[in-house]
Amino acid sequence: MFFKFHNYYRPILCERKGRVSADRRLPIKDLLQTLSVSSIRHFTTKFKKVWSNFSQAQNNDVMLVAGDSLLFRFDFHRGIVTVNPSMDPIDSFDVFKLYCELFSGIYNITSTVKDATSNWWVLSITLEEEDAVGIRNLQKSKLASAFESISSSEVDGKFHLDVEVVQSKGLDYLLVEQLQELFETVSKLGK
Repeated sequence: MFFKFHNYYRPILCERKGRVSADRRLPIKDLLQTLSVSSIRHFTTKFKKVWSNFSQAQNNDVMLVAGDSLLFRFDFHRGIVTVNPSMDPIDSFDVFKLYCELFSGIYNITSTVKDATSNWWVLSITLEEEDAVGIRNLQKSKLASAFESISSSEVDGKFHLDVEVVQSKGLDYLLVEQLQELFETVSKLGK
């Protein structure tokens, strides 16, 4: 397993050659050994210098690291790292908040999250300028169906986008790729 990973991922991560598939899981120690780094701290220090749009967020035993269109989810409790966890479900407020913090850093967006109830979360994004057409297109897009609602407002001369997420039995979980697509789309509004 290690050598297969080493031969496939080392050129992609270190030399920026090739494409990385999504949702690949492997032991953290194998990733560190492949990249010739001694620790997670060494990993983040090394790639912060190399990658553009570097961002990281951590809560308890989970750390997210992203840059150069790559995303790593480190689960220290299980000793597993997931490379590009696009299909991972966002199944708790803590996970939602962590990914929002990460994507805010990547896309240079000011956002806050709050849990209205245990299964109803609100992401508020501050927009640099109003883009009524872009917001309307976002609200009508296929992506909007992944969220409970997407609304905009103006408060104290600043434009805000409020995105609501409801998680309950019988409903599909919000996926990491859907949340990332939202942040990417919002980062292009008004430009």
